[in-house]
Amino acid sequence: MTTLAFGGNRVLHCILAGFMLGVTQPALAQSSPDLEQQIKAIQAQLQSIPALQAQLQSIQKQLAAQQAATRQVQAEVKNVPGVAVVNPPPGVQYVEVTPNGGMKIGPVAIKLGGFAEGSMIFRTRNEASDIGSTFANIPFNQVPAAHEAEYRQSARNSRLSLLAETSWNEDTLLSAYVETDFKGVGVTTTGGQNNSYLPSLRQAYLTVDKTVNHTDGWRFEVGQAWSLVTGFKDGLVPRDENIPLTIDTQYVPGFNSRRDPQLRITKVFSPEFSVALSAESPEANFAGDFPGTAQGVDELVTSTPGTGSGGGTLNSGVCVKGGGTGSFTTVPATTISTTPCANYSVNVAPDMVLKAAFDPGWGHYEAFGLGRIFQTRTGVFSGVAGDSQISGNNNTAFGGGVGGNVILPVIPKYLDFQASVLGGYGTGMYGAAQFADFTVNQNGEPKPIPMIQMLTGVVAHPTPKLDLYVYGGYEQATRDTFQDGKLIFGYGSPLDNNAGCNIEGSATFVNPTTGASAALPCSGQNKDIWQVTTGLWDRVYQNKVGTLAVGLQYSYTERQLFEGIGGSPTAVDNMVFASVRYYPF
Repeated sequence: MTTLAFGGNRVLHCILAGFMLGVTQPALAQSSPDLEQQIKAIQAQLQSIPALQAQLQSIQKQLAAQQAATRQVQAEVKNVPGVAVVNPPPGVQYVEVTPNGGMKIGPVAIKLGGFAEGSMIFRTRNEASDIGSTFANIPFNQVPAAHEAEYRQSARNSRLSLLAETSWNEDTLLSAYVETDFKGVGVTTTGGQNNSYLPSLRQAYLTVDKTVNHTDGWRFEVGQAWSLVTGFKDGLVPRDENIPLTIDTQYVPGFNSRRDPQLRITKVFSPEFSVALSAESPEANFAGDFPGTAQGVDELVTSTPGTGSGGGTLNSGVCVKGGGTGSFTTVPATTISTTPCANYSVNVAPDMVLKAAFDPGWGHYEAFGLGRIFQTRTGVFSGVAGDSQISGNNNTAFGGGVGGNVILPVIPKYLDFQASVLGGYGTGMYGAAQFADFTVNQNGEPKPIPMIQMLTGVVAHPTPKLDLYVYGGYEQATRDTFQDGKLIFGYGSPLDNNAGCNIEGSATFVNPTTGASAALPCSGQNKDIWQVTTGLWDRVYQNKVGTLAVGLQYSYTERQLFEGIGGSPTAVDNMVFASVRYYPF
């Protein structure tokens, strides 16, 4: 029984094995070609391994050579006194340099800008000025400067700028911008041996841009920048102001601008419409005759910059008080000094500017309003000799105006027309000609001077490298006088004596018989100033290493006084400017 059972199992196993072999034999026979192909592919890969190993060894040798060179440079740098070598962690790059003056330090992108400039200035009348003209002080024939030409060369308009930007999050952009030139003038600065002029702060501000729905948003700006009164090219975007292309850094009469500290908020409703409100640091120019103690009104001491108990940072200076000196930065009349007066006005509130900009697709349009506050402090006297002051009070007046800017692409990309206007009371400082902002009446109260400022221009771009321009600008003040008996106060008095304005040396005339003074004054005040100017900029060389540009400008400027005793004299200055600039970025 046992043998049969054993034998039966072996027979059963043989039967099962035969059955399995019969079933699988066709499949093995069918798949053998595929297996052969796979085996051949593996053999081919095995044959390429030596070549790959040789390539890897070559790369390792190159890397070792680079590492050795790096170690050598680091060793040489370590030998330089005061230089420390910081090795960043693996995979971390502290500074990334990008094209066109850009770099990235961590999350902050930095863009360098500016240019180096050499300029030439020629004027037919000697304004004793540099690259920026003094339109309101073109000399009349009474003084020798009116008969002398003026030639200067200058590099002081060369500029440096830096823009830093980073993203706070996906909807918020932080930016900081600083721009400087070299037109600052120190107390001892001269054009002598060293020409050591000072850097001047043109702009320094930060912005926070908050985007909503990727189309509109808010922008907050604080620091020193172009006034919101200044026109823009597109929207109300910082660093996109529409600045005249002139070489003269005083630009053109009628151009409305200031660069002042401010706090600005902008609402961008859409790419086509923006509104901004700016609170700007005020400053005011005064002109006119202060009544004085003879009329029972005296200007009290207002401001002496730099003499505060903590040591102020404003420029200090003194000048004679009252009597029509045209300054509200004064000290008592007993103090007489040859030190130039620093002319800081008394400011009690910021200038407020509200502006709206519209970009419908053809052209750029702006409308704005300006609000200002002026203040004086006066003491009232009885007018009796020896009497003391019996009262003192502050006097406040409100000024401002309305204006607009427009840019029309007459031939898109080739020819643009632009125009701007600002009219109101006390807006003189916002014009390039720098008229006075306010005067005073017979009681010493501030009175903003009526003013109109206009500018038109045409800018052509016949080729991508050539810009041609023509501007015409005009600024006019309105006579604003006040009478007290036989005396007239204010701005543009008809009693101002202009008899000597066009007679050379008349200010020092002497009667040959008696020896007494026979001087003829020239005491009138500016009525209007206008200019026509034309010029070009040619980018003669432009590639990845920067841009070399050459500029030329000619201007005709006319200054006229209010009519007084002796008429309404006029002074004309013809100016020529040339410039060569290199923009490395």
